[in-house]
Amino acid sequence: MPKVFRMCILFVFPGFLQAQAPERILLNGTWDFEQTSTAFPPVKFTRSIQVPGLIHLATPKIEAYDAFFRKPLAVEGVDQHDFRKMDYPPRYSWYRKRILIPDTLKGKEAVLTIKKSQYVTQVFINGMDAGTSIACYTPSDFHITPYLKYGKVNEIFVRVGERIWLPSQAAGSTDKEKEHYLPGIWDDVYLNWTGPFRIERLLVLPDLAGKRVTVRFRLRNFSPAQIFYGDPMFDTVGVNIKISEAKSGKIVSEGKTIVITKRDNQTFSDITLDIPDPHPWSPDDPFLYSADVSLHSLKGDVSDLMTVRFGMRDFKRRGKFFYL
Repeated sequence: MPKVFRMCILFVFPGFLQAQAPERILLNGTWDFEQTSTAFPPVKFTRSIQVPGLIHLATPKIEAYDAFFRKPLAVEGVDQHDFRKMDYPPRYSWYRKRILIPDTLKGKEAVLTIKKSQYVTQVFINGMDAGTSIACYTPSDFHITPYLKYGKVNEIFVRVGERIWLPSQAAGSTDKEKEHYLPGIWDDVYLNWTGPFRIERLLVLPDLAGKRVTVRFRLRNFSPAQIFYGDPMFDTVGVNIKISEAKSGKIVSEGKTIVITKRDNQTFSDITLDIPDPHPWSPDDPFLYSADVSLHSLKGDVSDLMTVRFGMRDFKRRGKFFYL
């Protein structure tokens, strides 16, 4: 009997996976840019850069630009390159953005999301260290509520380093045919505000044969951790999920669950919902569903919202071959 494995088939295209936070400010566009030979920020910024944009897009061009895009005069007999042997001085690259944060957002929890950047990304908000990430191909979230000034202009610094400074445990690519690795921010950057509970990640796992979907999520509780005896350590969060046809809006399934979340921490949970008579996804008929997930406090206040579109399809193995 052939073995069948059920797994998530998320058809993610522009607009198909979207976080619908109550408040969001997209920071894409022109940023100030500069490089330094030390880890300290530049005294002044003399360049600009588009975000998303790796460092070679800075204007005027960076000093190492010619080294990055050097064209050999003859064929070079090099089988593989050692990324540790650099032909230019290593530099720290600094992105700077100044933005006015309205008073109306005060009292909510703020997160700066950099969907992708490399290598060793560090964030400073108004001169305060807001955190570091070694992620290169996945989003990095920075909780920045304590550092913001509401009703005033805020200064955001994002510093990235060289490939050689990336820890070995990080997924940073070691393509032996590649000679140079370009650092920089290479996806969207935005600020968003939620209540005390936030949906950090959301994943839909369709099971076409079983006529059901499992919704997995990672929640963040921003409430302060216990300090004194008697202070609460956990909070109860209500999670509401609605599955509907993406095009028509027809609701096909709904569910609720209660999650106990630890304060100042992350909590993982999931819920499985039946999908009566599911409409399968195929290239000829790319039928999509929409999963709307909302978080609620015990008072019923909505803390966060997120929507994911997905298709119903299974992934199978028959002998040595895999099938969609």
